[in-house]
Amino acid sequence: MTGLAHLFGDEYQLAYQLRLHCEKLGYLVRIAIANTIGMAWGAAKYHVSDSNSPALPHSFKEPVIIPPNGQTSFGKLPVAALRLTPATTDTLYQLGIETVEQVLRLPRPELAMRFGNEIHQRLDQASGQTEEPVIARHKPPEFSAEQLLDYPTNHRETIEVIIARLVTDICQQMRSRQRGALQWEVGLAQSSASPLEIKVSLFQPTASPAHIMPLIEMQLEQVLQPHTRKSRRKKRVVTKPASGPPTSSSNSRDSQAPATEFQHVRYTTIQIQEITVNVTSCVLLVEQQRQLFDENPRLDKLALAHLINRLSSRLGPQNVVYPTLLTGAQPEYSFRFR
Repeated sequence: MTGLAHLFGDEYQLAYQLRLHCEKLGYLVRIAIANTIGMAWGAAKYHVSDSNSPALPHSFKEPVIIPPNGQTSFGKLPVAALRLTPATTDTLYQLGIETVEQVLRLPRPELAMRFGNEIHQRLDQASGQTEEPVIARHKPPEFSAEQLLDYPTNHRETIEVIIARLVTDICQQMRSRQRGALQWEVGLAQSSASPLEIKVSLFQPTASPAHIMPLIEMQLEQVLQPHTRKSRRKKRVVTKPASGPPTSSSNSRDSQAPATEFQHVRYTTIQIQEITVNVTSCVLLVEQQRQLFDENPRLDKLALAHLINRLSSRLGPQNVVYPTLLTGAQPEYSFRFR
């Protein structure tokens, strides 16, 4: 945020606007501003407000701002503020070293002999002697399409045409970004029941509707079948006495006669109201030109990928495996399926 504070008035106002933005997104945040990433991270996580109890962290609404010469305030933080590994932090606590200031007093050669280069690196990153670049985490591209139907339908051909149209739109978007999908999700929202979901996992990334639609159609055929609902109703069968007037003993025996269960089977059809298609996993799509004369058809990786995709959709991904060799003297332990 170097050079941005004057656009908001000062650093406090910038932190205040950032807090409001995060609260609108539903996050409860602590904000710290310092010269380095390590110092700001440690202050945001372990700084204690002077007005509050020392056992409690500072107020979430009060930002922590460490000035450029704020080494003293950072030294009062616990050693965990240096972003050390848990094993190193536990060892320092066992030795009675609890704050960053105590670590700075120790000779560096002795720290290197005991802990290696980890503490040196974190101290230099916090003080700014070693530059630590900001790693930008970009949100992956989202490929999604949906269509709301005017009237609920269970006509499979109509649903397939809509899904094919949505898949084609997503494939065009992915091809423009040189991306290929590895996993697809098709959501079928019903008007009066829980939504249905179809997942298709691919062996190789692709952005072609001709490769994806046959796999979706195979699962769609099973999902859109009418469901059966069974309801049971008990009916008591009373046996009449063979001869003579009814007695109290015969009535008691009749009332204790076993009950007969009747089972009613009812078929319910699925009514689809909304269709959603999402790509949950995609990677960079690499195009490779085929040779003019392919002498060995077994080297066609694209055809092999289509075969594996169809077998996985029919039999399940866990049932389509191949053996890999392992180092072992016993034959039964010399391979495993993947």
